[in-house]
Amino acid sequence: MRAWSRGVTGVAAVLAVALTGCGQAAASPSANAAAPAVESTVTITSANSASATGAPSASSTASRCTASQLTISASTDRPAYRAGDTVSLRTTVTNHSAQPCTLTVSSRDPAFSVSGGGGEVWRTCGPGQSCPLYERLVVLPAGGANTESVPWNQHTCDQSSCAGPQAPSGAYRETATWGDLGSATATFTVG
Repeated sequence: MRAWSRGVTGVAAVLAVALTGCGQAAASPSANAAAPAVESTVTITSANSASATGAPSASSTASRCTASQLTISASTDRPAYRAGDTVSLRTTVTNHSAQPCTLTVSSRDPAFSVSGGGGEVWRTCGPGQSCPLYERLVVLPAGGANTESVPWNQHTCDQSSCAGPQAPSGAYRETATWGDLGSATATFTVG
């Protein structure tokens, strides 16, 4: 049990450092737009990634997740928003394989974008946005899931910044992309 608890403590410390770095970058945004705040939830549905006898932790034996091991979904916290409401964009990656695997999470992976009215209106790490440099390794046990979310303040991006005008009323689509692992979409309305 001690080996497992040390592994959990180590993961918690890595997450705390990664999120602290993100919070520091968000505390001093560029003049044009605030950095997206990133929230993360790791759901561990299998606690037997290391034994009490000191076996290696799952992170030392797990290989990088592949698209065939994962199911990716996207969602928002509500289906409809009033103009000016903050939209919480979310994505969840679930390991549906029988083996643990590792997932790298950074300020660019997953990448979130919002499109509507014939084109993209906003994205994380867009022009003029401060994108904190952080990266963390998440171990997804068999059946485990990881959820990431970012807020969208309904302002639009142009060639120079993402502090443009309020997005008009209408239907929108969130796209959450996990690099070569895949992407997922969710729809919502503003108005």
